[in-house]
Amino acid sequence: MWRKYAQSHTGFCVQFDFDRLNEWCQAKSSPGEGRGYFLSRVEYPSTPPVLSASELSSAQVFEKAVTTKRRKYRWEDEYRMVSNDVVHEARQVPEEAIDSVAVGLGASRSDLEKTIEIVDHYARKIQVLKASRANDIVRFREVGVF
Repeated sequence: MWRKYAQSHTGFCVQFDFDRLNEWCQAKSSPGEGRGYFLSRVEYPSTPPVLSASELSSAQVFEKAVTTKRRKYRWEDEYRMVSNDVVHEARQVPEEAIDSVAVGLGASRSDLEKTIEIVDHYARKIQVLKASRANDIVRFREVGVF
């Protein structure tokens, strides 16, 4: 995913504590009203799902539609957090749900420094990792906790 989504390893990836993030999503949701946030594992079926508006609620149809991808992408093994509320403002995930920020293999020193500068502004200490390669194996080493 680094090569495809992070400009050939020059970007960064935020690692979340799944349980904390899921608790936050549930606290921000109103399931009875079909509104709010949900955090779901993406499914990669061999055939597209059949979505029946008569058998499923609109919230269930929405969730299935955004958490299903073509089988060829199953290597991504991802989760998606989605809000189906209509809100015209930026959404901010709580910092207590962030475990670490990993900077890609191709990131420059200034990219790493900028990431550290951003992470350092959070009240909670967050681990920063940097990718390195040895013998065709990519590993992440801790740069520090900021």
